[in-house]
Amino acid sequence: MTSKTDFAEYSNSKIVSLYDSLNTLTVEKDFYLELAKKLKVSKVVDIGAGTGLLTNELAAKGYEVIGIEPFEEMLKIAQKSQYADRVKWIHGDALKLQKFDADLALMTTHVAQFLLDDQYWLNCLEAICNSLKQGGHLVFETRNPEVQPWFNNKIHSDWPTQTNPRIVSDAEGKLVHWWVTPLEINGNRVIYKLHYFFVESKEEITSINELIFRSKEEITNDLEKSGFVVDKIYGNWDWSEANEDSPEFIFVARKI
Repeated sequence: MTSKTDFAEYSNSKIVSLYDSLNTLTVEKDFYLELAKKLKVSKVVDIGAGTGLLTNELAAKGYEVIGIEPFEEMLKIAQKSQYADRVKWIHGDALKLQKFDADLALMTTHVAQFLLDDQYWLNCLEAICNSLKQGGHLVFETRNPEVQPWFNNKIHSDWPTQTNPRIVSDAEGKLVHWWVTPLEINGNRVIYKLHYFFVESKEEITSINELIFRSKEEITNDLEKSGFVVDKIYGNWDWSEANEDSPEFIFVARKI
């Protein structure tokens, strides 16, 4: 691939401030909160905590929470949230995890797909395993590559286009148009550009991101190599079991 990624959506303060408006994650949050309840956990590690959308809700419900986030601009917002003082925050990636004896580790908002290098991905899984107590769970989601339109050079049906952008307001109430353009597809890797057009100033800021689409079998094998057994794979946020047509693979893996 020739495009240069910059992941500015996580590091540019002007567009990071829009993150919560563009990513309410209501259904996903409800799923993970219900799962934490079902698993009867007490200590949770949130890896790639972002602006703390889920992290702080877990803290509000009384869980002991550790939030780890590599992008400083995202972390700044997370640390200003209502329940941020109840969270142990770490600036870094999964390799910064310690032996926390946590009951549950989470990677939400498709964080797993941003772990591009295969060896780095395995190293992160091993570090997560080490941070959990025996029998603790790692839960995360990744998109099913078999049903993704990117591989036919089409944009994802859930993502807006330039002619049909999503419109949000910034902190000053000024309108921002947001849309996505796919750039390159190579094997199981996709590079795409996010556009943020500030209507009043006519300024456009972009973020070039890259995702990896590992298969269900690849991920299962990697989890097993890293000290986990897969207990369940859900196919969507409605708790349905994963199949070849599922939009998501939501892994529930247990440390053995």
